[in-house]
Amino acid sequence: MTIRRGKDPVRRTTFRLLFISLLALAAVAGGCSAQAVTATSLDQGGPGATTPLVPGGTVGGGVVLSVAADAIVELDPAAATSTGDILVLHQIYDWLVEEDGGGGLRPGLAESWERSSPTAWTFTLRPNVIFQDGDPFEAEDVVHTFERLRLLADSTGLHSSLADYAVIESVIAIDEGTVRFVLGRPDSDFLALLARDAAAILSDGTRDPSTEWVGTGPFVLWSYRAGEGAVLRRNPAYWARDAGGRQLPYVDGLNVVFKSDPETRLAELVAGRVQFVGGLDLADIRLVDATPGLTTLRTPSNEHLSIYIESGPGRVGEDVRVRRALKLGTDRAALAEAVRPSLSTPGNDSPVGPFYGERHLDEVPEYNPEAAGLLLTEAGIVDGLKLVLDVPDDPEAAALAQAWAAQMEMIGVTVEIRDATSGAGGGVDGATADARIARSISAPSPFDSLVHAYAVGVDSAAGIWVDADFEALVAQLAAETDEILQVDLYHQIQQVLIERGPAVVPFYETVVAGAGKTLLGVSVAPYWPRTSFRTASFGS
Repeated sequence: MTIRRGKDPVRRTTFRLLFISLLALAAVAGGCSAQAVTATSLDQGGPGATTPLVPGGTVGGGVVLSVAADAIVELDPAAATSTGDILVLHQIYDWLVEEDGGGGLRPGLAESWERSSPTAWTFTLRPNVIFQDGDPFEAEDVVHTFERLRLLADSTGLHSSLADYAVIESVIAIDEGTVRFVLGRPDSDFLALLARDAAAILSDGTRDPSTEWVGTGPFVLWSYRAGEGAVLRRNPAYWARDAGGRQLPYVDGLNVVFKSDPETRLAELVAGRVQFVGGLDLADIRLVDATPGLTTLRTPSNEHLSIYIESGPGRVGEDVRVRRALKLGTDRAALAEAVRPSLSTPGNDSPVGPFYGERHLDEVPEYNPEAAGLLLTEAGIVDGLKLVLDVPDDPEAAALAQAWAAQMEMIGVTVEIRDATSGAGGGVDGATADARIARSISAPSPFDSLVHAYAVGVDSAAGIWVDADFEALVAQLAAETDEILQVDLYHQIQQVLIERGPAVVPFYETVVAGAGKTLLGVSVAPYWPRTSFRTASFGS
């Protein structure tokens, strides 16, 4: 049973009047109407649509940071996909639990929490937080947010990321500042579930998050123009303060400039029209480092490229000896040096990199081309093996494909590199590939990658790799509440993936953004669109 409590109308009115007063003061200082903070519409452009979208410009004369990203596609947190979507969401909203940037979690709108049983969590909420429409943040907003996610989980497929919210059996508002989650089963990854993009905390007055954007975050969406950009204004009632007690954010606004491709976004940075661009590859980094007035911001991450070998029934990797041979023939350190030198760490063929600390198994798989050749012979491959490799439109994926193909030639494997975007089934002729390269971003925890990347729970008839030991270990990990035992299970899972898993993970990447040298206080998130600009400022 879910308990919902109505907000005290007197208290609600008091908070709303306080917030409107703050907005009025901010508007007078900036020369704009306070009315422009009401929810905007992607169709209508919003009440602030007359604000000029000048890259690097100002909002009402204040200091503004300009950022380039993909265009907004969907601002419902449960459906966001583009870098523009996610970047804007992480300025408008807050989460109960936040990623700490180092593979762990920290308090957000929840000040603290405790696990009272394997299936019950109680959260103490941060007091004196105000939504951008003036309403106070209270327990019923949390109930509203997660009841919605539960309903969405019921309507999605088994391997949709939203399906994971079905683990929540009920959300109970104990009082205005306390919420209890009751789960249908023990879930060791529950806290990380609360830090995902979809779990942005909505006001309980929000009925359509795709057209109403009322959060508690550091910035308010002020105006929007399709295909051009969005302007966000400083939230004058934002709850967070720096170590010295100064209220965040420092800058008066954000100007998000929409550019559809990485080259154009980088050109905006080089020209000085924006001060921040994320997701740089090696060539981009070299250009930024060589450009006066620019610098690179770097952070460790779990972002990686994987070479998936199709290993279901009847596929090239069905025989474990073939998978093992391809792994033994892969020099991961050489691939890291070829694709992302000094900006990567050799991989261990699993999605659990050193970013996740002791959960990572610090073991580099063996490189032995001679043993690889012998295994292929054992598997009955005496005249060489031919593989079709599908590669996405990603410069680093293309570089990895070329370097890996050269290594495979040394063990008698010929790799045909194919554009994954052309034709049905991935190739020009529509034929199914034998292998594919895919990119994985950093997540609040590695558990999600283990479940979704390896399709845990799907029958082998679906044509994918299925391993009973792997699935049993993942199931144990899902229910394990002891952190020491969780680490041991993570290590056992990675050992299975190293020995007989369907993927080669050659390296884990350092994420890099380009920025103007005067930009201060920005820590790039391990997945860069999640970077918060609440501590951004400008120096000389």
